[in-house]
Amino acid sequence: MFAGSRSIGKVAQELDCEVFSIDIHPFEGIDFVKDIEFLKLSDVPFKPDIIWASPPCTSYSIAAITHHRDNGRPKTDFAAKSDRVILNMLKIIKESDCIFYIENPRGYLRKMPFMQGLARETVWYCKYGHKNAKPTDIWSNNIRSLWNLDGWQPRPICHNGNRACHHEAAPRSSKSGTQGQRNNYERSKIPPQLCHEIMSASLRKIA
Repeated sequence: MFAGSRSIGKVAQELDCEVFSIDIHPFEGIDFVKDIEFLKLSDVPFKPDIIWASPPCTSYSIAAITHHRDNGRPKTDFAAKSDRVILNMLKIIKESDCIFYIENPRGYLRKMPFMQGLARETVWYCKYGHKNAKPTDIWSNNIRSLWNLDGWQPRPICHNGNRACHHEAAPRSSKSGTQGQRNNYERSKIPPQLCHEIMSASLRKIA
């Protein structure tokens, strides 16, 4: 869901998986164009084993949170819409009863009531070969733990200002780093190394 540039979908296809990509925009390779708020599980032509979802981050981002929200409550129509979209996304994930991953840049989404109770890890894209640091939250039911030893294991975290890392310095409001990328389509791309690690961990589980 919210497939965009199909970062995960392309890697899944390389691994001979059947992929069904959904987005509100008819980007290249999208199989089904629909607003996720109104998506039904019956719209998917097969029972999924893995769901990847990258919902829009705008109303949950640190940069825009005061414009869109007051202590988490929507102040704008866009923020209210964003909540409805994610609630339906969560409904579909629950109905599908499969391995899932929800990806969003680190921000306010982790504090929203409807995300509580879901296991979460934070990855740094620079640890997966990306030029930007981009700390990103991933919620999943397939994170490695004592009870899930073959689950996905994220790489060690980085930190802003880490001179030992290759990632670009990007002070807030600067034109470098992720903030400097020209549009949402580009900013939403996920590092191939991360996609491969997540898909490998998922395929181990369903093999």
